[in-house]
Amino acid sequence: MVLLLTLSTVFGAPPSGYYLVWNDEFDGSSLDTTKWDYWLLGNRRDAVNVTGAVAVGGGNLTITTYTSNNVHYTGFIATDGIFRSRYGYWETSVKWGDTNGMWSAFWMQSPTMGSYLWDPVLSGSEIDMGEHRYVDGNTNNIANQIQPNVHWNGYGGSAASSGGNNYGSGLASGFHTYGFLWTATDYTISIDGSSVRNWNYPNNAVPVSKSTEWIILSSEVDDNSTTWAGKIPPTGYGNQAASTTKLTADYVRYYAPTNTIFWNGNAGDLILTNSGNYVSNMPPLATSDVTFSTLSGSSLSPTVGGSLVLDGLVFLWMNNGAVLNGTNTLTLGAGGIDMVAANHSVTINCPLNLNAGQTWSMGLNNLGNTLVVNGPVSGSATLSKGSWGTLILNNTNNFSGTLNVDQGSTGGESPPRLSDGIVRITRSENVANVPTIAIRNNNGAWSTLQLTNLLGNLTIPANITVAGRNTNVVAIQNMSGSNTLSGNVTIISGGGLYIYFNQTAAAR
Repeated sequence: MVLLLTLSTVFGAPPSGYYLVWNDEFDGSSLDTTKWDYWLLGNRRDAVNVTGAVAVGGGNLTITTYTSNNVHYTGFIATDGIFRSRYGYWETSVKWGDTNGMWSAFWMQSPTMGSYLWDPVLSGSEIDMGEHRYVDGNTNNIANQIQPNVHWNGYGGSAASSGGNNYGSGLASGFHTYGFLWTATDYTISIDGSSVRNWNYPNNAVPVSKSTEWIILSSEVDDNSTTWAGKIPPTGYGNQAASTTKLTADYVRYYAPTNTIFWNGNAGDLILTNSGNYVSNMPPLATSDVTFSTLSGSSLSPTVGGSLVLDGLVFLWMNNGAVLNGTNTLTLGAGGIDMVAANHSVTINCPLNLNAGQTWSMGLNNLGNTLVVNGPVSGSATLSKGSWGTLILNNTNNFSGTLNVDQGSTGGESPPRLSDGIVRITRSENVANVPTIAIRNNNGAWSTLQLTNLLGNLTIPANITVAGRNTNVVAIQNMSGSNTLSGNVTIISGGGLYIYFNQTAAAR
């Protein structure tokens, strides 16, 4: 058995501490459309993407590039809309079969790549783990290598990229494994288990995506907008039956760190404490970041179901908004709540206890930028609000730690973090026990403490510190009613503007 595997496929291995979350072994007789889309059907560069160019059989996926009646055809498949990951390890085993004028690739794409030029980390990137060409633009044979690339800030005048070198040897024949390890600070490309390329932020000045990204296998034809892969052969690629221009994949697999557990709700009871509700039956532990994604399906209203201690909650691209229910307390550690890549709002109705300093971050995706906390919050650790969206507190809270309205940005990061969004207080009891509220974003950064009285006028007893800034974004905004800041307000260093409230607010 070992000899057979060695002859047919070179297998890589996930890093230590990672487990299998998603995979396709291509063991069926047609593309599994519960895992893949036929992507970008229709005209694409100098070919037409068609479903018929994609075939599954004999344990492999094959994308054939061919020519019929002087028209070139090929195909793309992607997990867009089905599964998008953030961080983890992706691996495929591929045999290339490229020819002049076309190339094949194993790559990823963000749904918001280039949408937020001021924040490429949240916008995400195009990550080319391996682009394979038979020749380069100078017709040098490079069939034994691949080229990794990272692109960000879209494809227009602000476009940026890093890559340009070819790596590997002996890749023109047989199957080889191509791995991609993605962490919060690094991209690492490997071939047959050996690392060949690393990007580390900030050392390489390449922003590491915090967006969700989908995986793509593709072949495409082009010698008009680019001759990057040489010229298309005068007679094309042969008809579909005769063409030898094929991308052949044996599998695609995604592994996550063992502390990142994916909720799928498969046990049917929607109880957070039940390990049967997680991919691979991973138990929720104090070190776990419970992650909601498209793998959660429509099971996005779980109940805590018993006292539970976690490192944090992560909300990625989901099929709908998530609601956490129950009367049992959910205790969160340093992982906090991460909604940076969420595309839907999140509501938490269960009690929360904070047992470590943490950040709650909401991203930019429309409706994915609001966290509503209806449950009571307790604990004495520091809570910081991060990223662009809005945190709304709605309950009587025993929380007695410092509340940072932002992450303390100076506006000088590279890439800059310009906004930490809004913290909205809706009743005096939200922050009755909070000793200090800090609004530290200064210079070019933005953050706002909003006051809106749902149950009568607010009185905020906390001492408040406010940094100066160079923007006209107010630090304290009175949304409705006559609300009182009864603690001290201290102005700290920063930009030249110390506008700290608007509308009508009493302050002392």
